[in-house]
Amino acid sequence: DYARSQPYAEQSLIIFREVGDRWGEADALHHLGSLLVMQADYEQALVLYQAALTLAQAIGYQRCTALALGSLGHLAREQQQPDVAKAHYTAALAGARQHNFTGYALEALAGLAVVALGQGESMQAQRLVSDVLAALDTEAFGQANEPFRIYTDCYRVLQATGDPQATPLIMRAHQHLQQLADKLMAEPLRHSYLHGVPTHRALVAAFTAAVAVS
Repeated sequence: DYARSQPYAEQSLIIFREVGDRWGEADALHHLGSLLVMQADYEQALVLYQAALTLAQAIGYQRCTALALGSLGHLAREQQQPDVAKAHYTAALAGARQHNFTGYALEALAGLAVVALGQGESMQAQRLVSDVLAALDTEAFGQANEPFRIYTDCYRVLQATGDPQATPLIMRAHQHLQQLADKLMAEPLRHSYLHGVPTHRALVAAFTAAVAVS
């Protein structure tokens, strides 16, 4: 319920600023930006992500720096700006690797693979996906900001390049998503988890399409 969540996120940002918690402020800026992305307010989300990045860099908050760069990459992709996305992902990947933020690094790699695919560099896209899948263990998955985005980005490349790993990957990803959803006892909450989160909705749609073809 992103619209209901937004006022609370805005209040938290105000409080972090009032008490002088700059790390909390950077996190709150990024979180608020993500809520706006979920509501398709990309223009304002861009402002908030950039503010989070600027603050995080100024105070040496490396985790938030890598996180904001990755989110800026996702947003640039959404706005059909592949060169901008590539620059953000590349910077996010470098920072994430330097500070051992494995989940963020895999998100950036998967994003770079999709960008490469869109720019006609299918062999490079496949190499990047291979790197992601080789390192995508349970711990790395859990450390990612949007873990299921990793699956859908890799599937997109594998499917487009006719790789036989595509269908098994989306099946495994969907099973993982369903296992987490099954822990939610209330059906409205479960439905929201599967269909209200854009990356989860995309995965479910990809799975449904793959099943229909097979």
